[in-house]
Amino acid sequence: MKKIIFLTFTVLIAVISNAQIMPTSKVELQIYYKDNILKLDPIEGIYDVAVNQWGENAFTRFPGESTELDPVMIYKDKNGSFKWYGNDQVTIKKVSSNVYNFNVFYSGSNVTGTTRFILKEGRFFEAPTSIPDRQLRYDMGRNYQAGFQVHFDYTFSKTYPSEEMYYRAK
Repeated sequence: MKKIIFLTFTVLIAVISNAQIMPTSKVELQIYYKDNILKLDPIEGIYDVAVNQWGENAFTRFPGESTELDPVMIYKDKNGSFKWYGNDQVTIKKVSSNVYNFNVFYSGSNVTGTTRFILKEGRFFEAPTSIPDRQLRYDMGRNYQAGFQVHFDYTFSKTYPSEEMYYRAK
């Protein structure tokens, strides 16, 4: 009985000591970031994201498009995986102290595209990705052309918690 209580207590402490959440709203996530600032993984936070998109084949690079996304919130869920709030296709896996894998799951073709990136200064990262060929075949059907590719360059810049918030919390 004492062993069961000890193990339960140990597991509870381990879960509490690592900031993890299953958020139900953006406000809940902001509170989580603020209240757990010293426990957060460096990747966790709110980011401004710019996306450049273009297509190409063996002969031509097609004109691209640049857009700004709504702020993106990245958090560690209860399973220890990093998630992009509101986007179930994207997961981020930590490889080492500042190296991560950016994974995009394409349900139509059941394929995951993975890009490795380095978190710079705890605030910036770039994740260049391409839609896997199998997904393009699925999306384009009869219009698919061999060798056609669609690329995305995501540029993330952390805005919250701010550097000042980290400084004050220490």
